[in-house]
Amino acid sequence: MNKNSVAIVAIRDRHSFTEEDIHVDNVQHESSTQNQSNAAQFADVTKKMKKSPMASTSLNHSYWSRHRTATAVGAFALFTILTMFTIQQCELKFIQTLQNPVEYNFGPRSVAVGNFNDDELLDIVVANSIVNSISVFLGYNNGAFASNMTYSTGLYSAPYMVAIGDFNNDHHTDIAVAYFGTNSIGVFLGLRNGSFTNPTVISTGSSRPVWIHVTDLDNDTSLDIVTANYGTDSISIFYGSEDGRFAYPMTISTGYDSSPFSVISADFNNDNHLDLAIENYGTNNIGIFIANGNRTFLHQQIFSTGINSHPYSLTVGQF
Repeated sequence: MNKNSVAIVAIRDRHSFTEEDIHVDNVQHESSTQNQSNAAQFADVTKKMKKSPMASTSLNHSYWSRHRTATAVGAFALFTILTMFTIQQCELKFIQTLQNPVEYNFGPRSVAVGNFNDDELLDIVVANSIVNSISVFLGYNNGAFASNMTYSTGLYSAPYMVAIGDFNNDHHTDIAVAYFGTNSIGVFLGLRNGSFTNPTVISTGSSRPVWIHVTDLDNDTSLDIVTANYGTDSISIFYGSEDGRFAYPMTISTGYDSSPFSVISADFNNDNHLDLAIENYGTNNIGIFIANGNRTFLHQQIFSTGINSHPYSLTVGQF
């Protein structure tokens, strides 16, 4: 492989993925019913085992063979006991550093890490799909985090993914959020103290965006945003300007029933232009769009990931 070439790794879904799974309002899991079913199956197997006749054991063994077996069992037991009491136990211990962690019933869907208050310490932002908000945790230098600051993303917005970048070139980290529920993206501009402005909301049509990617596709030093649109089998590109505003989105089809779930950028053909790779969950493949360098792309090249593989995430690197 050429040392400058870029490889793609796709993560395949073990189970089938349905439209039900993508709707973030359905967060209740019927685990009790499954547990009852499993218990019933276990009881039935146990009952059958009790009814089954036990296989007879031959008594035609010499005393010496029985003695050797007993000796081996005793030696193993002694070795186990000595090991337990003489070898130092190796235990992994973790300390909870969040004083007010994100609750599971908030529906946390995505997390991103950045420096939001210019203190050279890493902070965390989380998308809370059920309570329609994002939570920001400012980091301390001891690995702990401050209580979360919560910012609303709007009623029924169901934020699905967060990404970060400096969209208005003020050297402060901003946050972009994919709103699955309201078919839009929200851009929170960062302030020096770690707080954020109210979001600027940009429509994505009826697309149901599930993935948001931040990059500079046209090499103008201003960050652009790309969304994977699960609902309309497409991706949308929002070209950014230096003041943090974005152009009307350019939409590119990923194919009928493709249900794209993620998108990422890289220079796949070494022409100094960023190309796009898309995970097409519905059609079990990866789609590659090669950039022309003028904000346009060649037709999608398809690479299969296998029947029923249902890829849902990908990354690139020189492997």
